Amino acid sequence: MAHGFVIGEAPEFPGSVEIWKCPTQTVVTLNQMQGVGDDKKPVTRGHFSPEAGPGEQLMGCRGRDENYDGTVALNANAGGGKPQLRRAWKADLEKWEFVSVTPVELVCNRGLTVK
Repeated sequence: MAHGFVIGEAPEFPGSVEIWKCPTQTVVTLNQMQGVGDDKKPVTRGHFSPEAGPGEQLMGCRGRDENYDGTVALNANAGGGKPQLRRAWKADLEKWEFVSVTPVELVCNRGLTVK
């Protein structure tokens, strides 16, 4: 796993989004926490593999409040100042899947990136 981040705030967060960097592709998983107390375990409910173009880097986004909200985006300005978002997806916790969102409307303070 390259990085992971939670959706919402602990200890009530409903799950996690994890970015897995593999040799041939990157996979983003959406996991729901099931169980009680110390027996809570993540169960993968959804996933997708975004195709990054040359110079693009996948990152987890922080919102205005600096918390992760389950949004991931492809940044074309990897290592630069302000992210230049090309495509973005947000976790839908009712359907437990990722939905495409418009990067123009997205607040994406620099978050976790996949190196």
